[in-house]
Amino acid sequence: IKNKNLIPELADELWGLYQFYLSKELYEADNNHYLDTYLFRSIIFLGLRHGYFSEVKQIIDKFSTKLHPEDTFNLKNLGYAYFYFYTGELKKSMEFANKVKLNDYVFKYDIKNLFVKLYFEDGSFDQLTSTIKCYREFLRNDKLLNQEIKSSFKHYIHFTEQLLKQMDHADKIELNYTLDKLQKTSNVYAKDWLEKMYKSVIRKSAYVLS
Repeated sequence: IKNKNLIPELADELWGLYQFYLSKELYEADNNHYLDTYLFRSIIFLGLRHGYFSEVKQIIDKFSTKLHPEDTFNLKNLGYAYFYFYTGELKKSMEFANKVKLNDYVFKYDIKNLFVKLYFEDGSFDQLTSTIKCYREFLRNDKLLNQEIKSSFKHYIHFTEQLLKQMDHADKIELNYTLDKLQKTSNVYAKDWLEKMYKSVIRKSAYVLS
C-alpha cells in the first residue's frame, strides 16, 4: 500500500529486474505457477510512477492472464484504472475503477485513493466530498491497517479536503500557507500529486486576481 519514492537510478534498476522476471516467466517456478498478485500490482504502480506507460499497458495486456484466475478480473481493471489516470483519460479511468470488486483488502484502499484523485481532477466535488467522508469513517473503523500507513492516508484526505474548501474563495495566501504545511508534513500519501494540485489552484487564483 505504501507509496515508495525511489531515486530514478534505483527505479530504473528495479524496473529492469521486473522486466527480466516477466520476460523469463520466472513466476512459473513457484508452486502454483501463477504470477503473484501483489508483485503484479507493484510492477504496475512502479512503472506508472516513473513514466513507463507503454510498457505498463503491455504488461497489463499480457500478464494479467498469468495471475490466478480469481484475481485476473480485478487486477486487470485496477491496472487499467490507474493506467488511464496517469495518462490523463479520467473517464476511462473511472470506467475501469468502477469494475473493481472490493473483495480484497488492499484493492479497497487502491480504489478509494484513486477516486479521490479522479473526482478532484474531474471537478466532481460533490462526489469527492462524499467519498472523503466515507473514507475517513472507513479508516476510523479499520483496526487492522498499519498505523503509519493509516496516518499517511489521513493526511492525504485531510490536505485534499483543505484544498477543496479553500478553492471556494481562492485566497492565495491561505493556499500557500496550507501548501507549506503539506510540504513540511511527513508521511503523506500521494504528496507529489497533492503539491501539484495546490500549485495548480494557486496559479489559477493568481490569474483570476491579476
